[in-house]
Amino acid sequence: MTTLTLLIAITIPTPSGLIRKAIVNDDFVECVILLPEKLFYNTEAPGAIIIFNKQKPEERKGKILFINASNEYEKHPEVRKLNWLGEEHIDRIVKAYREFEDTDGFQGLFHLRR
Repeated sequence: MTTLTLLIAITIPTPSGLIRKAIVNDDFVECVILLPEKLFYNTEAPGAIIIFNKQKPEERKGKILFINASNEYEKHPEVRKLNWLGEEHIDRIVKAYREFEDTDGFQGLFHLRR
């Protein structure tokens, strides 16, 4: 789903769509992390982290890692309507980013066409 969203977002022929397309085509996006919903006070929508790197290591060039951390949360201990990332969730996300591999559905690689 995240890959589809990215592809749709970069194909819209608007100024911002052209910028997004250039960022992807120039291989500046290293990783997209989908976060759980209800992490923020002002919205229930899930968040996302996009990691940019203009100097990717050779083994990461031409690839974008997607991490689906949407289920990596626990209920916030003090705010009933919020979720939060515990240490084990953060550790799993960091481990996936460092490994930069295609695995069981938690993380996947998107190969750019050259």
